[in-house]
Amino acid sequence: MESPDRFVNRDQAYLRDVAYVNGDKLRARTQLHTNYATQSVPWQVWLQRLVEIPKGGEILEVGCGTGLLWTIGWTSEESDFSLTLTDLSAGMVAETTPLVRRTIRDVKGLAVDAQELPFADNSFDVVVANQMLYHVPDPSLALREFARVLRRGGVLMASTVGAGHLRELFRIEASVFGPTRVLRHHEVFGAQSGGDLLAEIFDGVAWHPYDDRLLCTDVDDVIEYICSTPPGEDASRDQVAQLRHLVEDQMAAHDGVLVVTKDVGAFIAHR
Repeated sequence: MESPDRFVNRDQAYLRDVAYVNGDKLRARTQLHTNYATQSVPWQVWLQRLVEIPKGGEILEVGCGTGLLWTIGWTSEESDFSLTLTDLSAGMVAETTPLVRRTIRDVKGLAVDAQELPFADNSFDVVVANQMLYHVPDPSLALREFARVLRRGGVLMASTVGAGHLRELFRIEASVFGPTRVLRHHEVFGAQSGGDLLAEIFDGVAWHPYDDRLLCTDVDDVIEYICSTPPGEDASRDQVAQLRHLVEDQMAAHDGVLVVTKDVGAFIAHR
């Protein structure tokens, strides 16, 4: 069984060629948040409201994933800016760029390493790093690249998670696969650790928490989420059955609902 460390910042080849070779695994995780969130304002819309995009501005997203930040809440008539979508995975870029072109008029896509961006200094007004810096081997190096390509007065929006994020799911996972000491997302670049890294490079760093939790009612959706990342993605049939039993027990004990904590938000930082 592969180490869960691979999903955080240990193995870029795994992230590029397995975890994010296309959007399938990411969509399984996104759907759990979409279907069971209690926050009335969708995550993507909330993030959009944190940053004022200048008219005619140039925007860079590093780690674009499935592009939901640009396909929810936008129309092509409103998108008076140019957008460059990038991701470590060429497959993800190829899949996402045409989808985003339905809502954003001026879009191009490119597979890049966040630690070595192929753009000139002072190229962008806004850089977006949505739930991706914990995947990068050296987040500080990536942040310095973000600062380099930002124009003076530009803004970085970097979202991430805190220590309590999805703790109920991690407990269920540990009950089946055993307690493993791995670098969780928040230790690499999280709500606490990320602020210190940003403050070394950017000015006016501020953390904005997003108040939400999940009220999950479908066992299959929860299992699909857990099995979309290591160690769950390599689970045996018996281990999947154990996961199902635990989730069903949790739901039965709480009137058919598995309550899942979310500890998530975004940093806004200025150059």
